[in-house]
Amino acid sequence: MRFYHIKLLLVILLIQSCATPQQLIQQNVIYKGMNKSSLWNAMVDMNIADDVTLGGCYRNYYPDVDYEILGSSSGYAWYVFKNVTVPASVNNCSYKGNGVLEEVFVGGAYQFTNAEEYIKQQTTQQIIAEVEKPNERQENTSSDENEVIPISSGSGFFVNKNGYLVSNYHVVEMCQYVLAVRDGDLLNVKVVASDITNDLIVGKVEELSNNNFLALSSDGAFLGDNVIVAGFPLAGTLSDNLKVTRGIVSSMSGLNNNYSEYQIDAAVQSGNSGGPLIDASGNVVGVVVAQLNKYKLLQEREIIPENVNFAVKSQNVGVFLSANNIDFISKDSKKVIQNRVVAESAEDSTVMLLCYNSISNIKQMYGEQNVSNIFTLKDFKN
Repeated sequence: MRFYHIKLLLVILLIQSCATPQQLIQQNVIYKGMNKSSLWNAMVDMNIADDVTLGGCYRNYYPDVDYEILGSSSGYAWYVFKNVTVPASVNNCSYKGNGVLEEVFVGGAYQFTNAEEYIKQQTTQQIIAEVEKPNERQENTSSDENEVIPISSGSGFFVNKNGYLVSNYHVVEMCQYVLAVRDGDLLNVKVVASDITNDLIVGKVEELSNNNFLALSSDGAFLGDNVIVAGFPLAGTLSDNLKVTRGIVSSMSGLNNNYSEYQIDAAVQSGNSGGPLIDASGNVVGVVVAQLNKYKLLQEREIIPENVNFAVKSQNVGVFLSANNIDFISKDSKKVIQNRVVAESAEDSTVMLLCYNSISNIKQMYGEQNVSNIFTLKDFKN
């Protein structure tokens, strides 16, 4: 009985030792002007749900004004950082980037709106100052390793009218933030959920509502079925328009008998990753994910394989979306439609995704010796 009381006392002491954000602010442990490393260290004393490094992280980055809002899974406290040229990672806030703490809003999820309003007020003053002194800020940051630049691109497609889209995890893995190109506009994409095993993500283009999206096939594809790949390969080399290629389902499994994937012979290139694989009824039967590494096989076996590509099956995509409470439409694929109709539907529903990061942050994430290789890698898995 005495042992039970000791255990109970230890539990009580452990609970009491977890400070709240409000307490740390009052104790000046969290203070304006501190950098992210200092804030991360201060969060050691917090409850996990209040710790952005352990319990989950909400992150909104405003690259036009170099502001960033970070919040924990509890949604109780929202940290506003200024002078942010390297934001926290879109997938893991442990990759913290730079910036200094300017303001903290505590009290619950509704305080996020106050944090955004605060940024608007501050940036309005900044814009006025820029207008009054137009020649004062002429920085050359082209050689600055902290400058956030586009480092790769991929494809994605909408699955409902609320702006939710699907792509590959490896398309956004290195990104500090992701933008979708739609009708000439660059729209911020918030990664809502990731499935690393199946190389999938679901993202949300905020403040976007549209009726152009693709349905998932309820049956999937079968061996020999005709399929069309849609996406944006070789961005910067080819045109900015959507590209489509035709082929068939060559195998019902991928590399190493991976039955979560199809093998297809429709031509794909760097930049097709995350694009839809569409059947003759206009329904999505897969997500383009990889191509066989030609150079590796040339070195190892002195052969160059042709049109050996892979796509994650739509059944896996449906399970992933359902597990994250994302609405989507599932249709059977009995009615065959013209290829041009399929292409038109894909054109309205598929977007190019641009991945942004800085060289300094990539060095921090992957090691300085690997940076030179990052920019020569294809965006396909091998």
